[in-house]
Order: sequence, then C-alpha cells, then structure tokens
Amino acid sequence: MELRWLEDYIALARTRHFSRAADEQNITQPTFSRRIKLLEDEMGAVLVDRNTLPLSLTAAGELFLQFAERTASQLRNTQEQLQLALSEFGER
Repeated sequence: MELRWLEDYIALARTRHFSRAADEQNITQPTFSRRIKLLEDEMGAVLVDRNTLPLSLTAAGELFLQFAERTASQLRNTQEQLQLALSEFGER
C-alpha cells in the first residue's frame, strides 16, 4: 500500500466525487479510479458505493477512512520530525 493511495482515498471521502478528487490530487480521473480500485483490492473490501450520487462510503469504507486519516497524519508528522532531527545534525 502506498501513502498516496491513502491520500487519494481521503480526498475521495471528502469530495464524494471521483473527478473532483482526482483534480485535487493532480492526476487523471482514470488513474485516480485505478488507485482506488487497487486500494480496495489490497484491503479485500469494497470501500466506495459507486451506485450513489454523490458517492458514499460503505461501512468498511467508513472504518477504513479513520485508519487512513490517522496513518497519513502520523506519517506526515514522522516525516516532519525526522527532517527537523536531521537538520539539527546537519544531515539530509
């Protein structure tokens, strides 16, 4: 699983629209849709109900959103802390 897949999923959950979320993530809609499908395959669950407009998250998708938000936030915080620590030591 890739961090960008989590970020894509969070954008989709926020916008409830594949094209808008793809625009937000600066990728094409087909690429964005493929990433979401890969994420669902990786998780072994349907996360998005594509039969509703605006789209909705499945029960599994709602649960996964909590995980995705926590994980993405923790990773961003870790990256920031690591960069600060490295700059103190003059490393990159």
